[in-house]
Amino acid sequence: MEFNVKGIQTQNVTVSVSAQDMIDSIKKANNFDASYNNYLELRDNGLYKGIDVSYHGSPDYEYTLVTNDAKQIRLYKAIIELENALEDVLQKEE
Repeated sequence: MEFNVKGIQTQNVTVSVSAQDMIDSIKKANNFDASYNNYLELRDNGLYKGIDVSYHGSPDYEYTLVTNDAKQIRLYKAIIELENALEDVLQKEE
């Protein structure tokens, strides 16, 4: 059995987090994450998750509405724009 216990510890620590890990965490916290068999798509004034329901061969997607809230959609677009800008910066550094 495992328990999570909240506690406070005071230390001076430096933590390095990659920009992509930070963006991925923001996506996950807002239910905007995708995986190998699903993706997110803006369409019909909403944000939909396409889930691959095929077991082999060409993908066959079923779509479910994630949100049609305009504020959430703006947040999703901003996160994607930030992610694209990060990719551009990283490509220029190579």
